[in-house]
Amino acid sequence: MHLKPLLLALLLAATGCRQTTRSDDQADGGPPRLEYPRVVVGAGTSCLLDAAGRLSCWGRQPASHQPPPRAFALVDFEARWCGLERDGTLSCWPTAEMNDVGAFPPGRYLAVSTRWTRACAIRLDRTLICWGNPEAGMTNSPSGLFQDVSVGPSHVCAIRADGTLACWGESNAYGQASPPPGRFVQISSGALMSCARNADNRVACWGAKESFGSIHNRQAHSVHAGWKHTCVIELDGTLSCAGTDDDFSHPPPGRFVQMDMGVGHACALRADGTVACWGRDEHGETKPPGG
Repeated sequence: MHLKPLLLALLLAATGCRQTTRSDDQADGGPPRLEYPRVVVGAGTSCLLDAAGRLSCWGRQPASHQPPPRAFALVDFEARWCGLERDGTLSCWPTAEMNDVGAFPPGRYLAVSTRWTRACAIRLDRTLICWGNPEAGMTNSPSGLFQDVSVGPSHVCAIRADGTLACWGESNAYGQASPPPGRFVQISSGALMSCARNADNRVACWGAKESFGSIHNRQAHSVHAGWKHTCVIELDGTLSCAGTDDDFSHPPPGRFVQMDMGVGHACALRADGTVACWGRDEHGETKPPGG
């Protein structure tokens, strides 16, 4: 997929962006306006969210998973989907399969993160709400104000308004829900580990060390924790991955500005506007149109 020159310039300017950009100067009070495309990856499916907020997907695409006809500023999914419109309106689908997650609370939001049967979202007032399957204590969100949240398979981590970290959930066998001190700007929760990046682009990871290896203490533009593997976009735009999942061991070459990880595959957006995916390819999820 190739982008127009204007979008390419915006992509290059956004190289240092974090995984979920926040902005306090949005005229409509919702999530930030999309100024460049983003890849979004779930279980057996990959998508590109373009600058106009439209989703185009490849891989596994059941009819019930087709997004509603709306323009989104942010989309997150694994097996179930949630998206935020520009005004902060939240939609989750497919409706039938979201029943085991439960109806999400009314209101408008800045951010949303979902994993299987649970989801968390940050309201416009920056309070945090989680809902869905209450097992493992993952829906028992702490009080306070927050700026970012990432739902993992068995725990949740979030960044408070002051930059400090909070993690919760009953699964902490590897220390993945015991964050370090410090102030951070991006968070990513995996299965056996969690990672965060600070304002100096320094990455901190905790939990099962074999799941992140040399990624800990590295400088990077963004960090992404998966099930048993962790990847970063290096300061020069190249990809690096470490962990025990061979599906992620060989990321593609090139310079990238944004990426997302699924259960068995990942996709990343190059500075020239092309999408590259790697990992398991059971449904064509690593074969973007035109790629």
